[in-house]
Amino acid sequence: MVDATESVVKPHAIAVELFSRKSNRTTQLIENVSDDKSLDGRNRWYEFQLERPIYAREISIVTSGYSDWDEVEFEVSHLDGTLHEEKIKFSNNASSLQLGKLIAEFRFRPGAKWLTETKIKKVSVSGLTLDEFHAYEWAIKEFDKKEADLKQRESKAQELTDKVAQLGSERSALDGEIGQAKAQLLTLEQSVAAAQKALNEDNSSRADITRELANLREERRALNDDIKASETKLNELTKQVRLFPSEIAGFVKEGNRNILWYICISAPFVIIIFIVLNSLFTSAIDLTQLWRKEENIDTWTVFLTRIPFVVVAIAILEVCGYVVGRLVFEIIKINRQRLSLSKLSIIAKDVSTASAHNTAMTDEELFHKETELKMELLRDHMKEYVSEEFSYKGTAFQSAISAVAEKLAIGGKG
Repeated sequence: MVDATESVVKPHAIAVELFSRKSNRTTQLIENVSDDKSLDGRNRWYEFQLERPIYAREISIVTSGYSDWDEVEFEVSHLDGTLHEEKIKFSNNASSLQLGKLIAEFRFRPGAKWLTETKIKKVSVSGLTLDEFHAYEWAIKEFDKKEADLKQRESKAQELTDKVAQLGSERSALDGEIGQAKAQLLTLEQSVAAAQKALNEDNSSRADITRELANLREERRALNDDIKASETKLNELTKQVRLFPSEIAGFVKEGNRNILWYICISAPFVIIIFIVLNSLFTSAIDLTQLWRKEENIDTWTVFLTRIPFVVVAIAILEVCGYVVGRLVFEIIKINRQRLSLSKLSIIAKDVSTASAHNTAMTDEELFHKETELKMELLRDHMKEYVSEEFSYKGTAFQSAISAVAEKLAIGGKG
């Protein structure tokens, strides 16, 4: 901001006429160009007083004989009563203090230097006079005003730029939406064309669908007739199924298991019978062959030696045959009991059907009556069966073994 004002009022060298005590040799160092007016550099204060305050930007001194590590001490009295103190090193026999305030006087003191001739050649003060400073202030105020106006314009310009950018983005979005709308319009037109084509096809096939619907209705009527016939047949089959003895299902199942078990038990005895018979037959063949080969055979010896084998074989065949016969008898007995129970079921069915003829009984009631009659007949049948044959002798296999043992005992006694 200060540099901009300098284009209007630039700092310049303050002439010696603005200083007081112009005849003083120290004062004559201001803008000095003659070596004759140079002063020896000593460790003392060189004071400069102004007749009127000035706006100082820089105070610089030109010397000789000082090194870069030597320092000079500045004291500047500001117009507001403050004092600025600062030590600055020399650089190529020159030193300068940067300022920026109104001053009334200043002084400096070089550092002590021994065995070296030192000189103070020139003192320069760069700045503005008091009138120039006031003009500078007015320029600054004008500049600030213009700068504020410029910032306001820049802000408006930025707002306009942002608005233009926003409008541009909105335009881009609208262009995109327009493109999407056109694409959707094209898609809708294609869909409408496809729908129109499908509608034409539907209109052309509506008559066929109507004819097919009529045919389906005829088929439904035929299916309904078939369903009724099937229901009638189902009722007949249900009645036929009820002819079976449902109450004796458990007995039939257990009887089948016992029959299979008896067959498995009798299988080893049957195998033994076949083995013994095969051995007897083979031995008989061997005996005939031996008889043909040997002419001098003692018949009694052969007979006597064969008696134990024959007795044992007959005993084995007797026992196995008895066990197999007993098991076969049990199987036949189970089949007879199943036939008896089937007879009871048939009788109960016929009696129930005959009794319910021309009555208002439903099928369920008829079924319950039939079942009740079956149970009564079965109870009477079981009473007679239990009273005649009930005596616990163990299982059928145990009873067969017991019977064989008794028979063997009787044979031994005989």
